Amino acid sequence: MTTDSTTARIPPHNLEAERALLGSMILSNEVQTDATGLLTCEDFFSTTHQIIFKAAQELTTTGVNYDIVTLADKLKAAGKLEAIGGYEYLADLTGVVTATTYWERHAEIIRRLSTYRQLIGAGNSIVALGYEAPDDTAEAVGFAEHQVMSVTEQRVRNDFSDLEGELYSAYYRLEEAVNNKGKLVGTPTGFSRLDELTGGLRGGELVILGARPAVGKSSFALNTATGAAKQGAHVAVFSLEMTTEDITARILCSEAKINQQHVRNGKMSAQDWQRASDAISTLQSYKIAIDDSPSLNITELRAKARRELRKRGESKGLIIVDYLQLMQPTRRNTENRQVEIAEISRGLKILAKDLDVPILALSQLNRSVETRTNQRPQLSDLRESGAIEQDADIVMFLDRLTQGGVEEQEGRPQRGQAYLHIDKHRNGPTDTIKLAFSEMYTRFEQLAPKRLEEEAKWQG
Repeated sequence: MTTDSTTARIPPHNLEAERALLGSMILSNEVQTDATGLLTCEDFFSTTHQIIFKAAQELTTTGVNYDIVTLADKLKAAGKLEAIGGYEYLADLTGVVTATTYWERHAEIIRRLSTYRQLIGAGNSIVALGYEAPDDTAEAVGFAEHQVMSVTEQRVRNDFSDLEGELYSAYYRLEEAVNNKGKLVGTPTGFSRLDELTGGLRGGELVILGARPAVGKSSFALNTATGAAKQGAHVAVFSLEMTTEDITARILCSEAKINQQHVRNGKMSAQDWQRASDAISTLQSYKIAIDDSPSLNITELRAKARRELRKRGESKGLIIVDYLQLMQPTRRNTENRQVEIAEISRGLKILAKDLDVPILALSQLNRSVETRTNQRPQLSDLRESGAIEQDADIVMFLDRLTQGGVEEQEGRPQRGQAYLHIDKHRNGPTDTIKLAFSEMYTRFEQLAPKRLEEEAKWQG
């Protein structure tokens, strides 16, 4: 007679390691503090050990150093001393400890086996969902990915680095910066003043670009994509609004300086054809990949970006997301959109650090900016702004006058110009950069040096 191996198998655990760890906590105040910061009740397989650890954790949290008598009293007050085997069981725990110096090894065993049990639990949930065969396949896959990701996110890692070793690395970076004076450390954007202020967009940075509708967020992002690719960067563009065909047409018209209307109505002149041909020859060498999936969540973006940027080798990378509010959450929260946006924003920041590339994410602004007399964007105008502003390393706002917008105002761009306001820069200065904008080419350009001198006077 055979037994179903999946139902007969006991999840991985090590009761001896759990007993030794709890015994060490009773015997050492130092272990009490460190262990409660490393483990949780759920990491223990035994329900008895979970109860004991929870009581110990509550004592430590309130600043109480305990011994066997104090811990027994805590359990008795909660009515759980007899349930765990009484004072005698606590005494037995201390009896299995040969030396408290081994507690970290015991904790590592407990944590590792706990992770395996969590993976088993996630797998069971995914199997059950698969048998249910829900109609929404994308949501089911998102749920499955979230189940696995939640296991890895719960793991506690030691991220401390010794200052001594880091100082040598810092000295090396300083030496490298001096030897490569004038060269950008990060990914170039194609806008000289922006590159000067940021040193190029750095790996791990989340950069937010906000603007009112029709100001040119997408155009600026695509200009940045081509500017970065022109310098050898590998760029991945995720567009949740425009199609790949539209994006390609915009890039071509912008680079070739062809009026987009001529392309739409087919009235291409001989000069337009020549410019298009020359631009295509140049653009063919650019490493720009485009994904126009309309309903993208953070787990799908992570998988696609990782797969695409794996090809970049030693070249710099850049991810562009157009735009943040159109992304789907991994877990739906129909009652609170801010919670969903917070998950997406945090996910983008984690992805930037994980892949060590900058992410330029476009963002909508609240309607309030359109009702003000002065429509100069500001941080509070970011839609669902709290989490976005918190996670971002750089927040920039694009500002220009549009058709049907307010009349020219002091301190705001004139017709044919645009201001790029850098209102948050975690690792550098903030500033306002004046740009020229050609609507027929959907192209932003850095102003000439003489105009930059005028800008300096204007700021002064």
